[in-house]
This record gives sequence, C-alpha cells and structure tokens, in this order.
Amino acid sequence: MRREEFKKWMLNKKRVYCGKVGTYSESAVESRIGYLIKLETHFKLNLDSKVVDEQTAIQFLKDIREAHIEDLKNTPLSNAFRHYYEFATGLYINRIF
Repeated sequence: MRREEFKKWMLNKKRVYCGKVGTYSESAVESRIGYLIKLETHFKLNLDSKVVDEQTAIQFLKDIREAHIEDLKNTPLSNAFRHYYEFATGLYINRIF
C-alpha cells in the first residue's frame, strides 16, 4: 500500500458531511488507513495488487464479504478499499452490497 500518498490524497479529498462540503479529518484518514492495514494483514497481500483493474477490485470486495470480517450494516473495510481504489485509479466503485 502506498500509505503516505494515500494519506495526502485523502486529506485533500472533498466530501459532504452533515450538509456541508469539507475535507476528511486526520483521524478519519488514519482510521481508513488502519482498515487497509487490517485487510493487508488478513489477506496477506499488498493492496496495490487488488487495484490493477475494476474486475479485480470488485472480486476483492466480494472476498472481503465472504471472509465475514466486517458487519454488513456498516462496511468500513470495504469502504476504505473503495477509497483506495479511487486513489490508485481515479475511478469510483459504488457499493456493491
């Protein structure tokens, strides 16, 4: 994972929160990085191998779901990976579950 590059990108990414446009806080970014590290540890891989194309990324999202490592009501691991995919490719993947 390209941690420092991703952190800089996330800190500058615009979002709408409570009806206001702003950027992500340092703690929100660190939380997402923590989830990405958890994914790399659980699956024993470098996330860069999963952001090579959309099909690979979508399959990895399915792998995350099938691993039962997050609650499907709140999917922080999948969400963090979707942000990482957007960072790496410039493309956005909608929630698939």
